[in-house]
Amino acid sequence: SRSPFYYIKDNIQSITFGENVDTIPYRMCWEMYNLKSVSLPDNLKCIEYDAFSACRSLDAIAIPNGVTYIGNYAFNECYSLPSITLPDSLQTIEQYAFRLCTLLTSITIPEKIAILSDRAFQDSGLDTIIWTPKNYDTGGYSPFYYIKDHIKSVIFTDNVEAIPWNMCWEMYNLQSVEIPNSVDTIRPYAFKDCRSLLSINIPKTVKHIDGGAFYGCSALTSIELPKGIRSMGDEMFYNCTVL
Repeated sequence: SRSPFYYIKDNIQSITFGENVDTIPYRMCWEMYNLKSVSLPDNLKCIEYDAFSACRSLDAIAIPNGVTYIGNYAFNECYSLPSITLPDSLQTIEQYAFRLCTLLTSITIPEKIAILSDRAFQDSGLDTIIWTPKNYDTGGYSPFYYIKDHIKSVIFTDNVEAIPWNMCWEMYNLQSVEIPNSVDTIRPYAFKDCRSLLSINIPKTVKHIDGGAFYGCSALTSIELPKGIRSMGDEMFYNCTVL
């Protein structure tokens, strides 16, 4: 189905949603190519499928805290959007939510995220990830697999307790990683095949490094392991030049 404003969509430049609105409906602003200004209410909880897809002139939007869900293609093809702040309340980002947001270079993933599609940022301009979830379960799939070749920097904030399984898998151009003192565990294949990673600081708080964590990090020539480490998996440094 089409937007209720589909036949005047090219005329729309500004939209304000009333305070009683808790959901931006399916395709509400779809293909409003000239839409530049959007005001979202504090009561908002959900941004549905295609809600702002192809709003190619939209260069700023404030997503209020309280939003828990961003649907498929919600901000797809928002070519002019240079940055966006995801609220602390956010729990789900579906497939292609920020696809082709080509000016978007950095994103902070909020702590409460429970579902992050591996295609959420496909074909975007992201090269920097700031990661805040404490103990996220990837289910074995990197949440950034489809932009892995673009990522150059990953920053884990000081509330993160575990680096997720396959988190940075095959980020061939990853050059910089920051791991805080809050981290206890580096899960399997967390940095597998990060071939441009020259060095990494593993804080003394890390007690467990699981199998294949640095598998194939061929540019990694040295690494200092914490003295208090309790367990290390096999193939941790397979095909590396460390030691």
